[in-house]
Amino acid sequence: MSSLPRRDAMNAAATSAAVAALAVLALASSRGEEGSTMRTPRGIDRDLGKLTPGFRRRVERVLARMQARGFDAVVWEAWRSPERAAKLAAKGTGIALSMHTLGIAVDIISRKNRWDAGPEFWQALGEEYEREGIVWGGRWRSGDNPHGQGVTVAQQGIARAATREQLEMMTA
Repeated sequence: MSSLPRRDAMNAAATSAAVAALAVLALASSRGEEGSTMRTPRGIDRDLGKLTPGFRRRVERVLARMQARGFDAVVWEAWRSPERAAKLAAKGTGIALSMHTLGIAVDIISRKNRWDAGPEFWQALGEEYEREGIVWGGRWRSGDNPHGQGVTVAQQGIARAATREQLEMMTA
């Protein structure tokens, strides 16, 4: 009897642990920890714990792989309050019924260069989002490079009417 299945399981566990560790480092950087100088403006919520659990795990894997590729990817915004969403919509820079308010969207930027990260960063982010089945805003006509969400634009109406449990099933 071979030990190959056991070795595969051990390798998978080690890989999962490494991905989780990189995601923690990326999240710590986005919170201004680990020597980061990035500050969180009032009203911005970077807490990945407010995302649906399955979507959060996918975002953590995106962050870890971006770090592994040498990019300084950090969460700019995860969950968004309905009040903040309404203010952004009134300014013309957001949507009142944003997927952020449902816990199924995230904005990731470069810690150092923020939104001026350059095409290599955005292309890599788009690749990693899509590798996880996350809809990348960089493909939209509006070109929202930092944005990733757990449902397609066509599914947004369904998501807005869904319960938290249904959202989890849609985005796991």
